[in-house]
Amino acid sequence: MKKKIPQIKKYKIDLKLKGLTKSDYDLAITQLPEILGVKLRQFKNYQHATLESNVNIPIDKMVVLAAFFKCSVEDLITDISLMRKKVEEKQHSTTEYSFLS
Repeated sequence: MKKKIPQIKKYKIDLKLKGLTKSDYDLAITQLPEILGVKLRQFKNYQHATLESNVNIPIDKMVVLAAFFKCSVEDLITDISLMRKKVEEKQHSTTEYSFLS
């Protein structure tokens, strides 16, 4: 049986949110969509966008998110080359025996 490779998130919004206290997290989830001028559903799409998804955050909204989290825009974007390396390492460390499935 093949192991499922975890979906790699395109943006680190979820990671930044998880670094907040519970009360700050709750406040951010309600205020960020309003600040960005998007519906909660769209914000959740931004938060959970994977590398394979078509979801992209416009640069003006990335600037707002960076200001909110007090980081650079680059800090919000997943380092794809690093993530690919981690996935490749994980794939090479796991031997698959397809004839057993």
